[in-house]
Formats: sequence, C-alpha cells, structure tokens
Amino acid sequence: MSGPPRSVLHALAACVLLVLAACSAGDDGAGGDDERTVADEGSSQDAADDALDSDDAAAGSGSSDAGSPGDGSSHGGAEAGSPPDPDPDAGAGDPAADDATSSEPTAEAEEEAGEATAAAAPSEVRYVALGDSIAVGTGADTSYVDEYAVWLEEEIGTEVIVTRVATDGWTTDDLLSELRGDDTVRTSVADAHVVTLNAGGNDLVGGLRQLGDATCRRDVAECLDTAVADVEATWDELLAELVEVTNGDVAGVRAMDIPRPALLDGEGRVARALRERLDIVNDHLATTTEDAGVPFVSVHEAFHGPDGHRSARADELLAVDGVHPSTAGHELIAEQLAELGTDLRRVE
Repeated sequence: MSGPPRSVLHALAACVLLVLAACSAGDDGAGGDDERTVADEGSSQDAADDALDSDDAAAGSGSSDAGSPGDGSSHGGAEAGSPPDPDPDAGAGDPAADDATSSEPTAEAEEEAGEATAAAAPSEVRYVALGDSIAVGTGADTSYVDEYAVWLEEEIGTEVIVTRVATDGWTTDDLLSELRGDDTVRTSVADAHVVTLNAGGNDLVGGLRQLGDATCRRDVAECLDTAVADVEATWDELLAELVEVTNGDVAGVRAMDIPRPALLDGEGRVARALRERLDIVNDHLATTTEDAGVPFVSVHEAFHGPDGHRSARADELLAVDGVHPSTAGHELIAEQLAELGTDLRRVE
C-alpha cells in the first residue's frame, strides 16, 4: 500500500515546524537565549527531516520526484544520490595566470608613464649652477653640481649640459650683479631646464672678518647682526631676480642653505654668536625660498642633523680645511637635490 502523497508529507512537516517553533519561543520568553532558540529550531528541523525520510522509505521509489535522491536519474554522468564530480577548474584559478593578470595593468601603466616621460624629455637638459666655492667644488674631488648632473642624466635619460656661474669667494651680492648685469648669464638662466642656487656663506665670512675691527671687538653681536641683515636683504633681491628671469617658472629651480664650518663647532663666545647667526640666516633662506615657490633643501640639516648638534667634520662631510664640503659632502648634497625629483622648467 502506498503512503500519502509527498505534497501532503511536506505540508505536514511544515505544520510540525511551525508548532515546535511557537512552543520554543513561548518557553524562552521575551528575554530568551538566542542560542537556545536556534538549537531548538535545529532539533525541530531534524525531527521533520527524519519523519520525511521514514515516509519516503515506506513509500518506495515509485513515489519519488524526478531528480531527488534515490530516483535513479543522473546529472552530467554523476551517480544518483551522490554529488557530481567536482570541476577541477571551478574555484581554483591558476596562481601564475592570476598574478600575470593582476600585474598587467600596472605594467601597462608603467610603460605608458615611461613613454610619456620620454616624449616630454627634451633632447638635452640645460643645467645652470649659481653659487660660490661650494658649487665649484673647492677642497673636493667633485662637486654637488657634477654629481647632480650625473644623476639627472641617469634619471631622465638625456644628456645634461652644465653651465657653472660660480666662483670662489662670491657673495650673494656678486651673484646678484651677475644675474642683473650679464646678458649671457640671464639668457642661460632663462633657457635652463634646471637651476641650482647656493650662496650666503661668504657674506657671513665677511662679517667674521670684521671682528678684527676695534668696534666689532667691543660689540660682536652688533657687527654680526649687521652682516645677517645684509645677507638677508641681498638674498631676497637675488631670489626675486631669479623668479623674474625664469618668468615665474621655478619648478626646475632648487635652492639650499649653508652648512656650518668646523670653526663654529666650538663653545667660545664668538663661535656661539656666529652659530646663532648662521641659524638665523638659514631660517630666512628656507622661509623666503619656500614662499617664492622654489624647491628647497637644507644642507645644514643633512650635515648636522635636525638639532644641529652633529659634527660634519667628524662624519667626514667637510674637507680638510674644515670649511668646504668633502667629496662625501658633495655626494650628500646631490642626494638631497635628487629627493626633489626630476621636474624641469618648460623652455624651448
């Protein structure tokens, strides 16, 4: 004798589930434990499933729906009542292929960026170095100008032509005179893709020389303060002239402050006074340069640390004269300039 139709069994099971769930909810109350409710509902589901399985077994295979367990049918060659064979390709991608796929956009982006850079790079890069003995490389086997030019060539992939407008002993006033009065210098700067500027150290040395004067010996601070005011005023004019000659396109211009000579490392009255004035000048150079939108590097910080207490001479960043950068010092200055990137001025 065949059992009741399967649809009736399903309806009966659903009713049983509803009744059991209602009873469980009533026992737990409004503040009942959620975990207990879930467990009770799971037990109710198991009981209903057992009842259905028992009825199915009694009813026999003749009452089974097509495709249900025990009906003898197959899907895609799988044995009835068992899960189909897993697709070896499903859910498991090829790691190498995945990596290649994920890296393709990055590689393409890098290639496009490289092509854009190559297209934008001029056939040659014109670099003008404005400065004093530091730009010349006095006391070293190289200069930051030479080291920076080599780095630019490697990064941009274009020959760098260097024009050095620098001489031992030049002050900010000397550079200002060159920039204002020499048409060749003005044209070179106006046509340059990159310009570097270092100046001011010899201005302070001039103030130091004045200490031999009887008046300065009586009032060291006053003489040094006069030298500081002079270098700051001339620097401001020099910077303004540079911005004018470049038509305000200062993206490829780089300026720097002044490293401390070893003679200022002492704790004597004059050394301390000079060290304080050097810090004042360097702060002024940094502030005015950044206000003008000109990229700036602090050579003083690179040589002496953020607090200014490190000895550049002890770190062999100064030449044997204790005043000019050594070869290692020039290499460090070039590294600082390199951190500013490869922006060039837009010139024909």
